[in-house]
Amino acid sequence: MSATKKTYSSTTSAKSKHSVRVAQTTADAALEAVYEMSGDSGDSFDYSKSVGQSAESVPAGAVTAYLQRMQREGLIQNFGCMVAVEEPNFCVIAYSENASEFLDLIPQAVPSMGEMDVLGIGTDIRTLFTPSSSAALEKAAATQDISLLNPITVHCRRSGKPLYAIAHRIDIGIVIDFEAVKMIDVPVSAAAGALQSHKLAARAITRLQALPGGDIELLCDTIVEEVRELTGYDRVMAFKFHEDEHGEVVAEIRRMDLEPYMGLHYPATDIPQASRFLLMKNRVRLIADCYASPVKLIQDPDIRQPVSLAGSTLRAPHGCHAQYMGNMGSIASLVMAVIINDNEEYSRGAIQRGRKLWGLVVCQHTSPRTVPFPLRSVCEFLMQVFGMQLNLHVELAAQLREKHILRTQTLLCDMLLRDAPIGIVSQTPNIMDLVKCDGAALYYGKRVWLLGTTPTENQIKEIADWLLEHHNDSTGLSTDSLADANYPGAHLLGDAVCGMAAAKITAKDFLFWFRSHTATEVKWGGAKHDPDEKDDGRKMHPRSSFKAFLEVVNKRSPPWEDVEMDAIHSLQLILRGSFRDIADSDTKTMIHARLNDLKLQGVEERNALANEMSRVLETAAAPILAVDSRGMINAWNAKIAQVTGLPVEEAMHCSLTKDLVLDESVVVVERLLSLALQGEEEQNVEIKLKTFGTQTTERAVILIVNACCSRDASDFVVGVFFVGQDVTEQRMFMDRFTRIQGGEKTTVQDPHPLMRPSFDGDEFGRTFKRNSALGGLKDHATGSVERLDLYLRRAEECMEVMETIPSPKFNNKQCQYLAGKLKAVLQSASLFLRISHHEHHELGASIDMGRHVEIFKLLLALAKEIESFIQGCCKDEWIKAAMTLTNVSEYVSSMGFNLELCKIAFCKSCAASGSLTLDQIEVICKDEAEVVKRNASIDVDTLFAKVIYDLTEKTLSSDQNDLAIYLLQRLKRAKPILPSFSSRPSWWNFYDDWSFSEKFFQWIQITGSLGSGSSATVEKAVWLGTPVAKKTFYGRNNEDFKREVEILAELCHPNITSMFCSPLYRRKCSIIMELMDGDLLALMQRRLDRNEDHDSPPFSILEVVDIILQTSEGMNYLHEKGIIHRDLKSMNILVKSVKVTKSEIGYVHVKVADFGLSKTKDSSTRYSNQTWNRGTNRWMAPEVINLGYESTEGEISFDGKVPKYPLKSDVYSFGMVCYEVLTGDVPFPEEKNPNNVKRMVLEGVRPDLPAHCPIELKALITDCWNQDPLKRPSFAVICQKLKYLKYLLMTGFSSYQDSYPSTEEPS
Repeated sequence: MSATKKTYSSTTSAKSKHSVRVAQTTADAALEAVYEMSGDSGDSFDYSKSVGQSAESVPAGAVTAYLQRMQREGLIQNFGCMVAVEEPNFCVIAYSENASEFLDLIPQAVPSMGEMDVLGIGTDIRTLFTPSSSAALEKAAATQDISLLNPITVHCRRSGKPLYAIAHRIDIGIVIDFEAVKMIDVPVSAAAGALQSHKLAARAITRLQALPGGDIELLCDTIVEEVRELTGYDRVMAFKFHEDEHGEVVAEIRRMDLEPYMGLHYPATDIPQASRFLLMKNRVRLIADCYASPVKLIQDPDIRQPVSLAGSTLRAPHGCHAQYMGNMGSIASLVMAVIINDNEEYSRGAIQRGRKLWGLVVCQHTSPRTVPFPLRSVCEFLMQVFGMQLNLHVELAAQLREKHILRTQTLLCDMLLRDAPIGIVSQTPNIMDLVKCDGAALYYGKRVWLLGTTPTENQIKEIADWLLEHHNDSTGLSTDSLADANYPGAHLLGDAVCGMAAAKITAKDFLFWFRSHTATEVKWGGAKHDPDEKDDGRKMHPRSSFKAFLEVVNKRSPPWEDVEMDAIHSLQLILRGSFRDIADSDTKTMIHARLNDLKLQGVEERNALANEMSRVLETAAAPILAVDSRGMINAWNAKIAQVTGLPVEEAMHCSLTKDLVLDESVVVVERLLSLALQGEEEQNVEIKLKTFGTQTTERAVILIVNACCSRDASDFVVGVFFVGQDVTEQRMFMDRFTRIQGGEKTTVQDPHPLMRPSFDGDEFGRTFKRNSALGGLKDHATGSVERLDLYLRRAEECMEVMETIPSPKFNNKQCQYLAGKLKAVLQSASLFLRISHHEHHELGASIDMGRHVEIFKLLLALAKEIESFIQGCCKDEWIKAAMTLTNVSEYVSSMGFNLELCKIAFCKSCAASGSLTLDQIEVICKDEAEVVKRNASIDVDTLFAKVIYDLTEKTLSSDQNDLAIYLLQRLKRAKPILPSFSSRPSWWNFYDDWSFSEKFFQWIQITGSLGSGSSATVEKAVWLGTPVAKKTFYGRNNEDFKREVEILAELCHPNITSMFCSPLYRRKCSIIMELMDGDLLALMQRRLDRNEDHDSPPFSILEVVDIILQTSEGMNYLHEKGIIHRDLKSMNILVKSVKVTKSEIGYVHVKVADFGLSKTKDSSTRYSNQTWNRGTNRWMAPEVINLGYESTEGEISFDGKVPKYPLKSDVYSFGMVCYEVLTGDVPFPEEKNPNNVKRMVLEGVRPDLPAHCPIELKALITDCWNQDPLKRPSFAVICQKLKYLKYLLMTGFSSYQDSYPSTEEPS
């Protein structure tokens, strides 16, 4: 089938595509007829020859009969039974032959006549089931859409056997499919079915929504992974249908021993148009066993035609398809339709208007497999979400493409101004950059300019003459096959030139674009196989499909898309105007030329402009309407007619405000009209329109519109154009998913008897009672949303800056997914910060807007740090990307926790009468953080499996083997259990060994010195493309080194310094650690040096609390591990200050380190006098000072009862660190003599806390440095109190009300 067009109208394009589908249906019927003639077995069917046969001779009646057969073949699959009944008496009019056995009507012993149940034509189906089951069927039948209640759980009256009843209506009654309920299934009621399905799909939906926009390949990869995890099939593929109706496998996940189909192209006949139509109606199609014998239907002889099985879940596969499945080794399959928006004028019918089948998600299994209906419902819901996300990605990709085209057109216009018309072919960019092509040519003044792969100059002239002779009545021509377009010289062009787009720029001059044949772009991994293996092209098999596809597209190029033809047409209009100016320039002044432009002299120019304006309006993907000065509709494009259900002819001359706009939007629209008619245009305004026709039962159409003035030739405003974006579906879905994910109030408190009690369950099936505090919070977070206030606008500006920062391309999809997930978290954070209508008036008195700006800056900076952290690991191979993956998972947890705190703070500030307890906040925060962390840990599992597979199944080089073993050691923190092996592999002994060979060490490149201490030196280095810190200990077999490695190897926390490895080189002891910016002391000194007012503190109070909170969480982790620090101070706390922009406050990320540098920029003795193995004097607890110089090895006290070095001594040091962060100075700054400091500490003297310290923090610090260790709080309690204090600061309820100090870092 050729796609040859003489015009560039999208309407014509839609008609052409409709014609293609009609012609393809005829070809499907022809192929099916050849198969049927081959006999029942299909052995004589020659697939490859039949696909290429012409379908022109197929009569219309044969096509109709073929379509009838596809829907009414009278056969079902044997994993269930089918019964069709009349309404409303439930009398049987058709049933499957296996129904009596399946419904347990055939007794095991000989019954008496009174006990026997009989199924036949006219039987009341209700008598075969229990009374409650019959009542459920009657209730379902009374509903308008019976399928909404599927599955209906019923029980056989005789045996009590449970069954799923899946019902749908047809023209003559109700068809009910019965499927068995397995013991492993979890039956759900009709009311709870949808909610349960949504919960099962919630994780997959969250992952889909977190993906970065515009990457369709990543989206498809993600959906096949999620579907395989849900269903367990051996292979899951995503198929995409192209414009010419042929298909392509664009994503695949499979069992490792199966042949790959990724990249496979197959002819359109492999999935007939009739099957696609059925998938649009019944969106999930299960085939349990292609080899199983189908079951015949018995129906009432009074019914004139076979019962329609179009909507049946049991419809048997056609023999041709079953044979195809068997040949490829796929015994069972599950096919799901992927449906997106369709903006074409010609749709496939009223049911599918505005929607089209983008492709399929196909699951295949090498043995019989049945998926229960509830799980299929989950998959169907997931496909709806996937289709919505895909639609957004497709639209975004189209917008990006249009932007590229517009940018190219602008540059081409600039070239025309300087060098018309030669500039568009002689300079860069040129016309080849406008659309995808292999070559282009300019034919002007009987001269030819060639670019890329093109015909020769003489052939170009011959093509131009052919166009002038045979297509002179059109302004251009596009075709994917010059041969099918009847160009006589097509055979001389070969495969290099098959498709062509031509645009007439003057009466005898043309622009040409050329494309080579499709096969040059087609690549399939399965196409290369063993040459000794003979493929039988006669059989139906993916290889045969691929071969048949190549035959079908022989001498044919990829089709020209509408957006490409629009770009060519726009350039054509520009060039025609440019050539007119060139012709006039010698004889007329510029003024006359301009007047001629305005008058549009010439019928051809006027018609071209009129057609262009009409085409833009009618074919725009966005809803567009226009009104005159009275507010009456005078333009109403196809898109807005589609979304509102109001045809163009009925909308014309209606009043916008009186007839079309909902009452709640009338005031807004009247204001827009008033301003626009005065010349003031507004953008991004939300309005709501009524719905009409078949859509009257739906909600209002929600549009975000821009108002544009319409002016006449005298520049007077005569009307208003509204260009909008339809956000109805996104709003409805987000509201729906938010309610489901949050367990919202309306579902739980609904008094309807079908609603379940307000209990919930986790993903492991454990039941727990729902948290009422969480529901209350989320009720405050939902509702109607006003326009964003100042702080949210500022946050969005920061996000735009983040998007413009260039970053390296990702080679590892796991890391790419994680980065996208973080961006999505930021987007969800912006939703939390929006203000509801009913809360707006209370905010002025209860919340400080500036405080929220600072909070959001910190969150943005944290997200930027995580993204940079991932990108630094993704420069080369996938294996290098995993170096810090486990730490990234911890970062994600921290991110989720901070965002949840921000949400709680906002909701709390809006609830003047509400109050939350600390315990409630802790539960919510921990739950949210765990969910984020659990989702991120999936990446670790995936990578772990990949490394194991490479080590056990592949032949790796020595370097690759070392790296893989290293990864196992790194990942064992998150997944410590290895899979079982029949024999222990060679690398097993290295799994628990953190040391590596000399060769491994040589990969480290030293780039600078960071400092030296009494036991080690620290250097800056690069390892595997990532900046790191290398700490080398003095001497050989250093005991400090062994102790530190032993401790660090077991630690994994976002606030503890991470060790990567400990290589040995020439018996030197080294540790490779993550690189930080420096210690907390150095950061405080930089801030103080920059401040003009030296009395100003280095950090804002919010920063202070966040820094010491991170420190306390790191220390709490150490104490839980039974590790005491002994030397906690600002020099032993490493930091990384991250900023999104130069003007932003840097988010200070804190990590506790168990080593410190004794040499700093401060040469005074305030930081010296470190007591060996006990800490530094100014931070030393009084009980430690009393110990003198006694050894404390092994005498740590966890309960304070042992006088030797109690655990709470770290808490005292932490109190001194708090003082440092508040003031920027060391404890007891005026005292130079360390002995005097000891004496003062023993006497109970403590530093004076600054006046700007909140009273809550003062009380906590005072408790921390209490003289009695037993009265000091644990770090667990400290963390809890600091989290609550951070929450108070966010809401403005803390005692601290002063302004924030400036905290900008020098660039």
